[in-house]
Amino acid sequence: MLGQSRDHGVQALALGGAGLMLAVLAWRHMRRREQPLLALDVLAIRTFSACLCGGSIFRIAISTLPFLLPLMFQLAFGLSALDSGVLVLAVFAGNLAMKPFTTRVMERWGFRPVLLINGLLGVLAIAACALLDERMSWALVLFILFVDGLSRSMQFTAFNTLGFADVPNAQMSDASSLFSMFFQLSMAMGVATGALLLRLSMSIHGHAEQAQTVDFQLTFLCVAVIAAIALLDNLRLPPKAGESVLQRAWQGRASPGADGLPAKGRPSR
Repeated sequence: MLGQSRDHGVQALALGGAGLMLAVLAWRHMRRREQPLLALDVLAIRTFSACLCGGSIFRIAISTLPFLLPLMFQLAFGLSALDSGVLVLAVFAGNLAMKPFTTRVMERWGFRPVLLINGLLGVLAIAACALLDERMSWALVLFILFVDGLSRSMQFTAFNTLGFADVPNAQMSDASSLFSMFFQLSMAMGVATGALLLRLSMSIHGHAEQAQTVDFQLTFLCVAVIAAIALLDNLRLPPKAGESVLQRAWQGRASPGADGLPAKGRPSR
């Protein structure tokens, strides 16, 4: 409603306020019950809460790209749907290309450094989308989007793995339910956030009818700021966060094979 026109502003804000109030009441209710629908005690685990909060904010930011990029390519650049889809595929090609290396990277440097450094690269990659324009070569556009996909995949995997590293078995079901709910919610909020930021950018530049390249560029800068805010939650992580998970991975790689010899690829420490 906020993204459609200013005429719906009061109704939209009223609905948003009502939703926020209901969320607060639900939170208080679940904190007081012995068997709530969503057990919030699991949030006391630092690694889980950091991955839930910071991870959700990062997912909101990164989920705007599959929504904003096709719009920019077709509305602002004037490309066809096919050409736009080919360019957006670079993001998901980066996702797939990073998958074989995520475990090695986390084993080598640990979760906290990976989340901070790779998160910073992700912020820069999103901000780099503000440099895209219709005159840029396709090769450079594909490279920027491919790098963005690499960072996106690494960050998602690190969050999803570290989030459950310190959760005891007795709380695993509660943690899984809460994490899954926030995962789906943040992905949906990414589309809504992208639409609202684009509408705000159009209002700033006075483009009421159709979004222009400059509107998308400002939107990507705002999204990069949101992704940067997500990195603040990673600072709460202890230096050796998730080390138990990495140790189990090392032990699994070093366990004897069927021939009685150590498995290949044992990482050195």
